[in-house]
Amino acid sequence: MLVPTALAEDIARRENELARLLTPPPPVPVPAVPVGPPAAPSLPTAPAAAGAGWAWSRGRLLAAAGAAVVLAGLAVFPLRLLLDGDRDRDGVGGGKAPAPTPTASAPASVAGAAVLPAAWEGTWSGTGPGTPDADGVTRARAGAFSVTVTLNSAAVGELVGRQVSDVKELGSGRNLGCTEALELRQVGRDSAVLVAVTSHPTDRSATFECPRGNLYVLTMPQADRVVLESEGAQSVGAPEVLTRRD
Repeated sequence: MLVPTALAEDIARRENELARLLTPPPPVPVPAVPVGPPAAPSLPTAPAAAGAGWAWSRGRLLAAAGAAVVLAGLAVFPLRLLLDGDRDRDGVGGGKAPAPTPTASAPASVAGAAVLPAAWEGTWSGTGPGTPDADGVTRARAGAFSVTVTLNSAAVGELVGRQVSDVKELGSGRNLGCTEALELRQVGRDSAVLVAVTSHPTDRSATFECPRGNLYVLTMPQADRVVLESEGAQSVGAPEVLTRRD
């Protein structure tokens, strides 16, 4: 049987098209993913009590090995409450407030800057229990925690003195204390706020770092007695009360 030429050409064309559609496409090469270097191993953490001057806040001490310090840092406390009406004396909230009546406990001033009252000047010291029952991992085991604070006459914004902490680690005997230069940040009736502007190990041969920028809220409930309030920074085991030494 003879097939017309046109029909034969159409059949051949369709067979070629069908063969092309049924032929699978060649595989697409996939580039190899480079393998990076292995992750560096984590370094062991040092005991949290290294550099445990009067400076370390209870809220910032590590609660478990390897936990990070919340550097945020320091506890927020309402300093304006310590000033006993400084907001009103500055005329905040509308209108000029009348000048306060001077009292014996009110801070003096020089050229408009409040000055630490003379009752605060001198050397103050105290001893805390330390941390003898610590686990030695998240916090170093340390014996008696002694603190000496020297305060001089100064206006707000000036250096007012320093604090020296001595705390010996049990077993090694190394001194974990810190020494800080203190600036007068606020002063009110029977209260003062200090900030550590410099800090270094009391033992200058030590290799650990001391925290900086710690705030201390002090009150004087009675003569020759200073209390470190919980609103500020304080190490676990440090003394909470200082008494006049001279």
